[in-house]
Amino acid sequence: MKRLIAAIIILFFSAPVFAIDEGSIAFSVGDTLPNITIYGLADYKDYETLLGRTDTGSFDLGLVEGEVLVLELFNRFCMSCWEQAPIMESIWERLGEENLRGRVKLLGLAEGNTESGVLQFKEEKGLTYPLGADPSFSALDTIGDSAGTPLTLLLKRVGDVWELAYFHIGVLEEEALYAGIESLLAGEAVSIKVEQGIPAFIEEEPEELFEAQQREEVEILFTRIRGGEVTKAERVEGLDAFLLFRAYDGEGNPLDLYGRVAKRRPVCDLCHTNVFVFAFDSEGRVRGFDVLYATKLANDKWSAEDTRSFESRLIAKDKVIFNPDTDAVTTATMSSSLMYDEVRRTLAALPELK
Repeated sequence: MKRLIAAIIILFFSAPVFAIDEGSIAFSVGDTLPNITIYGLADYKDYETLLGRTDTGSFDLGLVEGEVLVLELFNRFCMSCWEQAPIMESIWERLGEENLRGRVKLLGLAEGNTESGVLQFKEEKGLTYPLGADPSFSALDTIGDSAGTPLTLLLKRVGDVWELAYFHIGVLEEEALYAGIESLLAGEAVSIKVEQGIPAFIEEEPEELFEAQQREEVEILFTRIRGGEVTKAERVEGLDAFLLFRAYDGEGNPLDLYGRVAKRRPVCDLCHTNVFVFAFDSEGRVRGFDVLYATKLANDKWSAEDTRSFESRLIAKDKVIFNPDTDAVTTATMSSSLMYDEVRRTLAALPELK
């Protein structure tokens, strides 16, 4: 098994790391940003700041008032985001000093974090600008997988919508960001001359080889779940989103057991991709889990104890809802959150299996 895991890691990580000139999202400058629903803000006072109202609850980003919107996607456990936070706070203070908060709004949206976690982050860092929570990564899905946070977008009001004027992956310094805001207020194009941040690792994925490795790794998990009974895995046809296998016993009878090897790119720009295998039944209960490649703080690898502890909590759940206080591997909260989210997305395909 160790040789097989090593082979999978080689398949994922032996391809040459290549540089890119700039980061990438799903939109270009001048495009209209699709509607993004904000499900909650950390502080009730921020509703009046952004929307001019006191009632709380979800709202569409298009309802945010102002001429310019600085939207930052971050994660409270991302070290680069810790560095960006005081810069955003300083920007917010300058906007207040220059009486520009009516024209310019600032919103930090925490990807994969809960409202309570964001409020804790806000208090710990002494932040006063509005922060919201996006526990299911829906905004990042809409904007595009940048493979790195912080992701800062400068948006300008065009009628009832927000138009993308500039974006930056990684830490963006205060003077550069403020100059971009001033350009938009003056009706000019943003011309920030700063290189985009480059994610720590960009992998190439050899599809043909990887499917064979997936099948074998899923069979190992199936066999462990069934107490050592040899179990075969056959590909489930008709799913376009990802490769899924179904379990078959030694006589070729299908079992109510499905498995998948998943690869989830990081949110933090300093982190690595996670590769893991999990199995579930048609009722959406997770039956087993194993890590193939996952890292913690300082890019230390998960231990066997980390994996088994994570698995025991995951399979005990009726619903795959991540709680960072109880479900995360120590110093691997982001990785744990992304794995839960990937399992949740996979289970959403269950209706296609029936």
